[in-house]
Amino acid sequence: MGQGQGAVGRFFSYQIGLSVLIGLVGGLVFFDRTAINFLSPFIVAELKLSNAELGIVSSVVALTWAGAGYLVGRRSDRAGRRKPYYVAAIIVFSLCSMASGLTGGFLGLILTRLMMGAAEGPVPVLGNALLLGASTPSRRGLNMGILSLSGILIGGPGLYVSRFAYAQTPPAFVGSDPVPQPPDTDSASWLTSRRSQ
Repeated sequence: MGQGQGAVGRFFSYQIGLSVLIGLVGGLVFFDRTAINFLSPFIVAELKLSNAELGIVSSVVALTWAGAGYLVGRRSDRAGRRKPYYVAAIIVFSLCSMASGLTGGFLGLILTRLMMGAAEGPVPVLGNALLLGASTPSRRGLNMGILSLSGILIGGPGLYVSRFAYAQTPPAFVGSDPVPQPPDTDSASWLTSRRSQ
């Protein structure tokens, strides 16, 4: 009886842990992608961008974001595995985010933002699929709620603006993700240590 209760407790703990982890990662990549909107005064001043160029840089990420989510999601369904694709997308996104902080002009931002979209697109798709696959039917709504709450709490516009206003370190983008964030790398080790999906 005690062993059965322990197994059930571990299973529910895994669901909660997975919900929180995927939510934190989703929150990080979302705010890192949208940081350009809140940091636009710093970026325009540093890279001498026009309003039109800033608008293009801000929106171009959506082109590859949508397509990559569809293609990688379909590929993972055919392969029957999601964790390797999810972990790879997180790592590539972190590297692209770092590259965007090191770029020195409009064209460089366009290229890195396109790559960021391609890397981030599969993250919410695969994260939701992972969580739904690991959740019992009676807890799917709750686990998705935990995921959403964790993502919202990870950061916000004020965090980015205050961070850059205090540091005032050029180039303006450096610092939003100078190295892969802890949930990025932690998710890789934590997920791969579990049963492959």
